[in-house]
Amino acid sequence: MVATTSTEDLDRIRADVNEQIAGVRFPPGYSREFSGRFASFARTSGDMFTALGWSMVMVLLLMCFLFESFIKPVCILVVSVPGAILGGWGMLLATGTPNDSLSWLGLMILVGVVVNNGIVQVDLINRLRHDGIERNAAVIEGCTQRIRPILMTTLTTVFGLIPMAIGDATFVGTPYYPMGRMVLGGMMASMFYTLLFVPLLYLILDDAGLAVRAWAGTLFGSRRGGAPGVAVARSPE
Repeated sequence: MVATTSTEDLDRIRADVNEQIAGVRFPPGYSREFSGRFASFARTSGDMFTALGWSMVMVLLLMCFLFESFIKPVCILVVSVPGAILGGWGMLLATGTPNDSLSWLGLMILVGVVVNNGIVQVDLINRLRHDGIERNAAVIEGCTQRIRPILMTTLTTVFGLIPMAIGDATFVGTPYYPMGRMVLGGMMASMFYTLLFVPLLYLILDDAGLAVRAWAGTLFGSRRGGAPGVAVARSPE
């Protein structure tokens, strides 16, 4: 028996089919498989997941090069990207939007977009600290100065995506509203995550880095101090 569908929510349909036939025992020599659009969707999802991972790696390497640090890019990526993923998938679930290849494409777009808010926030904090401002004061000042630009840039993008996200419009037979809803939800959630948690994680990771450097300095410094050497006595003048 062959079954087909003309709807786009292949992920939900596959889950419903698996649930309905979970207790079915097939006679010897018979089995079931998902083919056609279902198999193509599974392959596309795997390729998109791999591409998502590589996009995160590339963004992290670029930020490490720009900041000349590993801790600061991590605090941006760890906060912004999970926030975007939660917001994007939450928007799809809240609106009953199907999960398709374009929604995955929107997720990859989010990885390169949502880190921008964290970059401008952390960059200002670093510049303030370089000017001699104490770390906690620099974090507070940097966050205060960056609230308005982050809100403006995010909201202008979100409002520009509303026409794409509303309705179920298609282009050349392909629905593009899942991508609009994914990007819209991801940017909104990531904006709040960035404003609230990037400064907190910045302080935590900075303290961790200071602790590691102090531990390493104590460990290797004590070894150098305990190493045998030659004492040089200075004669009185």
